Amino acid sequence: MSFLENLLNRVIYVPALELRRNWFIPINIVHFNFRLENDADYLCYKLFGLILSIGTFVIALLVFDAGASLNFLVDRASLLKDKFYLPRVFPLFMALPVIVLTIIVYLRARIGVDLRFFHVPILTHKQLLLGGSRELWFLRALGGTTVGMACIFLPHFFAMRFISHYRLQDSLSFTAFTLFLELVGIAAGAAYMVASALVWEKTIRFFPSLQAQLETMVAIHKSNKTL
Repeated sequence: MSFLENLLNRVIYVPALELRRNWFIPINIVHFNFRLENDADYLCYKLFGLILSIGTFVIALLVFDAGASLNFLVDRASLLKDKFYLPRVFPLFMALPVIVLTIIVYLRARIGVDLRFFHVPILTHKQLLLGGSRELWFLRALGGTTVGMACIFLPHFFAMRFISHYRLQDSLSFTAFTLFLELVGIAAGAAYMVASALVWEKTIRFFPSLQAQLETMVAIHKSNKTL
């Protein structure tokens, strides 16, 4: 085992199959194709949970700072002047930890998983699992990476429209709820980026292996009568 692999194993621990447990959000709720027994799926699920945990703590700090007028993290003058200040700056607070965690989890998945033989996360509708060419799956993976980046860096556009729709710009509690919705989008975007990057590489290097995985997934869905 290389030094980098050993370091990543310590930073992002992946337990044995019998020790893996659902977080308070079950893995199949994060995405119906995710399975605890698949290492790459589990890592994307763990990334989602880590970002959600960190982000919830950051939201609590921001809301407490704003409510108590501490001016430590939140500039009170800017908040009074701009009712969308918190939704706008929240992604900036999250950008660095999300980028670092996404890179670490991707490297952990990439080093710990042999793409030729192991399952990669497929975040697409069940009806689209079969019939796609190499070029189509490449475009899907590229599109998934783009969507993931948008979820990480641009969720405030959704948040501001959401707050404006209900005309609750002056409600700190509603703003906090909206920040949590932003956070879910950011966490999902990071997991989507890692999954799409793995699919992208497997499509280029081992497309027959990807097709075999897709056929297996279709068989599982049929056995569960969900396709």
